[in-house]
Amino acid sequence: MMNSSKNVPAHSASTIKVENTLFNVHKYQLMKSEVFSDMFEAAQGDVAQGASPSNPIVVEGVLAQDFESLLALLYAPLVHKNSPALESHYIPAFRLAHKWNFEELKEYTFPFIEQKLDSIGKIIFAREFDLNQLLISGHIDLCRRRKPLTGKEAAQLGLQSVLLIWRKGVWNAWVYAAPPTFILADSAIETSPSYIQAANQLAAWMRNLLGRR
Repeated sequence: MMNSSKNVPAHSASTIKVENTLFNVHKYQLMKSEVFSDMFEAAQGDVAQGASPSNPIVVEGVLAQDFESLLALLYAPLVHKNSPALESHYIPAFRLAHKWNFEELKEYTFPFIEQKLDSIGKIIFAREFDLNQLLISGHIDLCRRRKPLTGKEAAQLGLQSVLLIWRKGVWNAWVYAAPPTFILADSAIETSPSYIQAANQLAAWMRNLLGRR
């Protein structure tokens, strides 16, 4: 049985079929995507696909719930404390925004996603979307962490990252070394010249080992 979204007037919408669901989406929202914009431009003069439920734009390889998450951010992008879960809402929406080049939406949602991700999540997210600075940031966070990786975390990260983080003994000995008369607070360490120098050298070292310049 096919369901239909009825929240958009048919005359102002394009019909998108994702799995067994029809979505009526304002064309101006879809035009924010380079992919959809090019599609509409190429179809000028023809009977436009998506002009009616009988001739929808069919999207393959995408879950209807993920497409619904994308639409939710397109129509109501405001992020607040009661926002839906990261893994089930924002990341799937970002994935589709990346796939279809909704650049403004990506730029808007990325800071929120980055803030909510833990160190492991940053690395996994950065790998998927080829985000070099976030990849390095996630590794540095784990190198600074005193708690060792768990077996589950190691499995998530993979061998290359585990080997990088295994070197953190050298990192900790350098950065967290303090004069014998007192112990520096983390905030003091993070602003100290030795910390900044160490962070810069670690970032450069990671770039080389990860093959990302």
